[in-house]
Amino acid sequence: MRSFIKALAITLAFIFSLPTTTYAASRDGSSFFSFSLFKRDGRTVRKKETIKTRRYALAKSKRKLRKSRKRRAVSKRSRARSRAATRRANARRAKARRIAKARRAKAKRARAAKRAKLYARTSVRYRTREKRGTIIIDTRTRHLYHVQGNGRAVRYGVAVGKAGFAWSGTSRIRRKVKWPTWTPPAEMIERTPKLAKWKNGQPGGPTNPLGAAALYLFQGKKDTLYRIHGTNAPSSIGRAASSGCIRMKNEDIQHLYSRVGNGTKVIVQ
Repeated sequence: MRSFIKALAITLAFIFSLPTTTYAASRDGSSFFSFSLFKRDGRTVRKKETIKTRRYALAKSKRKLRKSRKRRAVSKRSRARSRAATRRANARRAKARRIAKARRAKAKRARAAKRAKLYARTSVRYRTREKRGTIIIDTRTRHLYHVQGNGRAVRYGVAVGKAGFAWSGTSRIRRKVKWPTWTPPAEMIERTPKLAKWKNGQPGGPTNPLGAAALYLFQGKKDTLYRIHGTNAPSSIGRAASSGCIRMKNEDIQHLYSRVGNGTKVIVQ
């Protein structure tokens, strides 16, 4: 019994003589039992504790690094997917714009072809009581009819006076000129001051608003100031675009010019 008590006292004395750093190591997460309980050398215990702590810190930093790399990789993939989705959306929008543009261009060509066919020079059936050679201008449909007789007429596309400049009535051709000089009226210069440079007349040519030829309309001996003439803007044919004159394509006015003479009756209705 005495020997047991003596052994117990020695054991307790040994335990309480261990350095306090060993317990601190156990409190911050490292295993208490990883140290040798049978060495009284405090330096050996502290050294083992330091190595264990450093290994733990290194492992912890490695875990953090792996997690950080994983987050960055996930973020990078997410950004890549976002960029790819944006590129696909932009491509779809660009394709839709190209398709819409192509459709508009096709519709525009179709309208232009329809307009060209509608206002092209052609021979048509036309019933009228007027004599052969009379010119009849229908401002509603934007057509000029040159009566041929026997219920036929040559139909031309024309541009007529825009709102506020349209007119109607009967007149006669008293003058014919090829590549005429154009002199804007004073009222037109007042409306459009930049035309003042042509107050003494613009020489005939491709840029001249009267085009390749002009037929001057008179009522009796009075000049109406209205003309049947060519144009430097063929796209205006079929529209209400002029200041009252009757515009024709240059090839059409040349065709009509060679088939009418002074004194020809012109009816604008």
